[in-house]
Amino acid sequence: MSTHPAVRAFAGERRTVSCGKRTIDVLCSRQIVHGQDVGVVLMHEAFGVTESVLRLAGRIAEAGFVVWVPVLFGPSHKPATRLTRGTACLYSWCVRREICAFAANRTSPITEFILAACQTLGGETGLPVGVNGLRLSGNFALATTTESVVNAVVCGQPSFPFLGKPSTLQLGDGRVEALKRRASAGLDIFAVRFDEDGLSPKERLDRLRDLVGPTGVDAQEF
Repeated sequence: MSTHPAVRAFAGERRTVSCGKRTIDVLCSRQIVHGQDVGVVLMHEAFGVTESVLRLAGRIAEAGFVVWVPVLFGPSHKPATRLTRGTACLYSWCVRREICAFAANRTSPITEFILAACQTLGGETGLPVGVNGLRLSGNFALATTTESVVNAVVCGQPSFPFLGKPSTLQLGDGRVEALKRRASAGLDIFAVRFDEDGLSPKERLDRLRDLVGPTGVDAQEF
């Protein structure tokens, strides 16, 4: 594992969170002080929990937050340097039943695991939590806004779905209306994309602005 200072700052415990009859592994930055610590759920990208994800988690932890990283699939603590490994991970995203890579108006079932992590973290801190989605998990952050325990979301380069209208946010099951209600009630939403990112089209952020209003989201393009 890398000795980068931010990674060392994230040297915590590994635990499991229950979601119905199933469980998901979660990497935790440190023990929680109830009523004092604010939690952040950070979702990894298509390559799994890589060193770059842990560096980001470490920097968030250094800022004073308790960080949880759900291991959605794949190995953890590994550098994403091999094309074959990256291709295999991306393939698993597209074909596994919990992820709807191509469905336009259906929320990926894997968000239920993320919601379980948010609920558990919020219960242990006694405070609202933030959620950060990265690229292929960017849309998942928006899907967590149905939970009152979530009070801030970062939607980084949202890339799903791969097919259909570029403005699609992949929100189903009443989550569009829930997102609008939460935004009007003061939910903090930050969305970002890079100008030349073909997997995260400009129309997707424009659609988010249309849904929640220009004051409901801080949407930036670089």
